[in-house]
Amino acid sequence: MKYIGKNEYIMFWEKTFLSAAHWFSEIPEFAELDLDVKIEILKSTWMVRARLEKLAETADLQRKREMSSGVYMLTDDSCVELEKVEVDLSWCTNYSTEQMQFYCLPDSDTYWKESVEALINLKPTNVELNFMLIHLCLCDAGKRNRGKVQEAADSLLQIQCDNLHDYYSKSRNTSHYSGRLAQMMKVNKLIEKGIRMRREKNCIAKLFDVFSVDFSHPEMFDLT
Repeated sequence: MKYIGKNEYIMFWEKTFLSAAHWFSEIPEFAELDLDVKIEILKSTWMVRARLEKLAETADLQRKREMSSGVYMLTDDSCVELEKVEVDLSWCTNYSTEQMQFYCLPDSDTYWKESVEALINLKPTNVELNFMLIHLCLCDAGKRNRGKVQEAADSLLQIQCDNLHDYYSKSRNTSHYSGRLAQMMKVNKLIEKGIRMRREKNCIAKLFDVFSVDFSHPEMFDLT
């Protein structure tokens, strides 16, 4: 993508949200939860999941030398070169793009780059990547919610931990996977660090009222 404006943002949000909904629906234990719990988890984590998923796809393509460094996957069928893409924010703020750089541009030279490099070295299997995605999402949902949502997140996470153990012990015929697990959690911690930075920036943006649009569910867009 060479240009990102209002239509491109909305397209990204729609594709990302629907992709997360479909992914969660494929988890049997998630499908059994109460509807209100499922909706709260999805609302909390749809952008969290996208962070790791697209960085993992970026790492895979860079590892295969099918995409150069500095280019990142945006949706399933689009990518962006952050140094060259034109970003139009006139639809959501009265400030110029240059003035909004602090709030809107990703930390590609730090967390994104480190995460991609770690994922290239890790080369996770599909099972491992799915566990990383589930762990990242459910930990975030558990921290941001209480009551039934937190209980459901904790329960689902324990089930997925047991499933991962079965994967290593039965499918991979090994019980020594602590080093592998540590590498996976290192990636997730990098993603979590980037997420915290993004939310902090959005809190500052909200404090100084730099955006001229309102969301019906602002809690869903704290990572945009």
